[in-house]
Formats: sequence, structure tokens, C-alpha cells
Amino acid sequence: MCKPSVSVVLLAGGIGQRFSSKQDGQPKQFTQIGGRSLISYSLIRLSRWLTDLSDSIGYTAGSFVVVTHSDFQNEIQSEIQRSVPDVADQLIITNGGATRHLSCVHGVQSIPVHDRDDVYLIHDAARPFVDVADLDQLVSLFAADYSLEVSSLVSSIHETLVEAESGILTKGLDRSKVYSVKTPQAMRASLRDRFLTEPDRPEYTDLLRWAEVQQIPARLVLSSELNMKVTTARDIAMIEPILEQFDEKNIFTDCNNKQ
Repeated sequence: MCKPSVSVVLLAGGIGQRFSSKQDGQPKQFTQIGGRSLISYSLIRLSRWLTDLSDSIGYTAGSFVVVTHSDFQNEIQSEIQRSVPDVADQLIITNGGATRHLSCVHGVQSIPVHDRDDVYLIHDAARPFVDVADLDQLVSLFAADYSLEVSSLVSSIHETLVEAESGILTKGLDRSKVYSVKTPQAMRASLRDRFLTEPDRPEYTDLLRWAEVQQIPARLVLSSELNMKVTTARDIAMIEPILEQFDEKNIFTDCNNKQ
């Protein structure tokens, strides 16, 4: 009997409306950090993780889909060739939608149907430093519990949180029950048809919100604190020093040396 597979959907379709950098005209996924593009880190990390999937995880490597804006398909293709030349011809490129949710739908739709127990990981290219151990843990949950259909990386909140309306405090929030949502997020292929056919709604800002509205239980997994998101140009200055600390196995350095 064949093992179910894990496929990756990498979201890289943003046009940088909240991002301003000196590299005029380029969305943030093409911004250079440590000598390579932002998207390059996710391409390398996730493609190598898929290739090296351990038998202990209980899954085999599936598809790798990159969701992009139609205006930047050539640039994405070039980044794939530079970053992961050994598997470049295996990656699938598809256009995104008008919203993040629709881009996720397009990505999932591009994955060939295989097994209802397959798992789809949805990751943002704006998060370059996802930890392999987090990826393993996220997928292992699905192998351990076949009733599980949705899961997501999250991080704990260490600051006081309050809710306000029109700038006026309304109440404080219990931070022991509140988490910051990260990616990847994961769903089992048994939800595929439902995910592809359910009409988009403003509430569907990510997979967890979709699952909440659909009344689908979701498991939360604590993520590495280094799983940061690049939203503005100022975030680059914060992330650059992390590169050397994060890359203990020199996988990005090795890739630079192979070019």
C-alpha cells in the first residue's frame, strides 16, 4: 500500500502594497537578503525538506506549487532555476487569485489528486526561516491522528493584549489563550473538494479562519521564534542578522556555492 504524500503550496503572489524598498518596482519576494531573494530561502528549505522526507514521518514527497502574480511568472521561474536547479522542472507555477484565500485555492487545485489522506502545506514566501523540525512536527500530527484535518504553526504571546474600539479600551485578553498565527498551515486532502468549492468570504484570511467558519477542528503547533514574517522594508534589517544564526547546517551557503 502506498504511503500518502505531502505537497507544498508556496504563496508568492503579493505585489508589495505594504512593502517599500529601494528595489523599486519589485514585490518583496524578490528583495535581496543575505545575497539572495526572499523567496529563495523558502524554495530551498521546503524543496530540500520534501526531498529528504524521513520514513518516520509517514509520508512521501508530493508536489511543490508556487503561486504567483501573472505579471511575475518569468521572475518566479528565474528564481526557481537559480535556487533549486536540481528540481526546478518538477515545481508547478500557477497564478494567484484576488484574495489570499483564492490564491490558496488555486494552489491546492494545482496539486494532482492522489490520496484523501495526503497533506497540503500552505506557506508564505514572506517567512524565509521556517524550521525543518517544525515542518516534521506539523506533518507528524496527521500521521498520528487520521481524524485531524487542519493544523497550523503558531507562537505564544508574551505581551499584554487588549481589545479596543475607536481607540478606547474595551477589555483585556487572556494571553495564555491567544496565539500569533504562523505558516505553514496544513490541511488533509479529504477537505479538498470542500476547500475548492466553498465561495470566498472576507473572513477567510487564512486556513484557520476558514476552518473556524466551516466548524472544522484545528490543532495548533508551537513554532520556532525565528519563523518571522517580512511585511515592511524595516523587517529586513531585523531578519538579516538571523540568517547566520538560523543556517546552522549551511544549506543556504552550500546553495550559493553551487551556483
